[in-house]
Amino acid sequence: MNYFGPTDTQMELSDTLLEPVDTSLYDFAREVVYLLGQILLPLSFRMESNKKMICFLIIDIPSTYNVILGPPVLNTFQVVVFTYHMKMKFSARKGVGEVTGKQHTTRKCYVESVKKGNKNDVEINPPQRNKKLMQYDEQGNELFA
Repeated sequence: MNYFGPTDTQMELSDTLLEPVDTSLYDFAREVVYLLGQILLPLSFRMESNKKMICFLIIDIPSTYNVILGPPVLNTFQVVVFTYHMKMKFSARKGVGEVTGKQHTTRKCYVESVKKGNKNDVEINPPQRNKKLMQYDEQGNELFA
């Protein structure tokens, strides 16, 4: 459950509510993402009766998303996600609750995230082989003999 710094400001949450965390997250480029802390907040999907307390990890990186809900939260609420239909269904006291996404908003978020992209250029170099081993290999000699 990642929760982005700008959202923290928009919700007017005090930094004094953040609890320290001594762990790190890693992004897709395997770079460390430092945590500002964690906070316990109530979460519900359009139904007050379905509210649960969830621990959110607060990070401060640019994102088009306010929050990312991971498998622990989805399991807590017994959520089934239908990405093609942009729907999320979950157990509710009186049957099945449903949240439906808006295609226009989703597309706008996607376009913004692609525009922002990763500002850090990542250069991927192939591993350097040992030239001496390559010479032995080309001559037909056994490697590591």
